[in-house]
Amino acid sequence: NRQVGTIVSRVQNDVNGAQNLVRGGVINLVVDMFMIIFAGIMLFSLNWKLALLSLWILPLYYLTFANLNVRIRFAWRSVHRQMGRISGVLFERISGMKIVQSFNREPEEMSRFQKQIKHHYDYAMSAHILSNILGTITQTFNHTGNLIIWFIGGMFVINGHFTIGALIAFQQYL
Repeated sequence: NRQVGTIVSRVQNDVNGAQNLVRGGVINLVVDMFMIIFAGIMLFSLNWKLALLSLWILPLYYLTFANLNVRIRFAWRSVHRQMGRISGVLFERISGMKIVQSFNREPEEMSRFQKQIKHHYDYAMSAHILSNILGTITQTFNHTGNLIIWFIGGMFVINGHFTIGALIAFQQYL
């Protein structure tokens, strides 16, 4: 039921995705989990009050991520679906180039291909914009959290409850 080019595109993209997951995804996940656990232990051992304060941003981040991630995944699926359509049309037209030429259909096929590329561009721009919005919101949360930690941590340092070295170490673990 599918065009040959769509199937070829799908196989190539899926194989690359599976390779990337096996090659780095699982290993990175395990390493990241150990790093999060270690950093969390270090944060709470340095100053439990500041560690609890630093966790306030996580629910906001999660809600934002959960809401935008669904739209981002949908947008990227549309990009990949469109790329499959383009590959299918391209593969069939190149395979049947003599037929297209014999019926003098080059201008129509070029117009059709340009429309497909335009749709792909629109989908890709939408996906990138949503991804950038999520990145910007994440950075805003990160910077706001850092400012609060530096301010409250600075107050702890001024009051003698924390050293400047411990505050810098805390920020690095965070």
